[in-house]
Amino acid sequence: MSIRNFVLLLVLLLAPSLQAHHSYAMYDGTRYIVFTGVMVRIIPNAAHFEMHYVPLNQQRDALVRNAKGEPQVWIAQMESAAQAFRDGITREAFPQGTVFSMGMHPRRD
Repeated sequence: MSIRNFVLLLVLLLAPSLQAHHSYAMYDGTRYIVFTGVMVRIIPNAAHFEMHYVPLNQQRDALVRNAKGEPQVWIAQMESAAQAFRDGITREAFPQGTVFSMGMHPRRD
């Protein structure tokens, strides 16, 4: 097998796994849920802009807490940090303590 054919075979074998990273199959596109929460921090990673927040309960009068009584931090992964900044989503726009709402499709599980 020539080097060229080997590289072509390798690319063909790896292509499905590379595309799977951005699959939305794990999300339920038939459901759209709005979460309201309190911003804990923003992490502008190169691959995904992360918003760490604690959701409010359904009455929106208390933070959701875990079994130990600590605020339960959720993470919303979004587009790349560069794209988020172009869309106006910055640390300055969502400082710690900001109450905000975000609509998203939940995971199927």
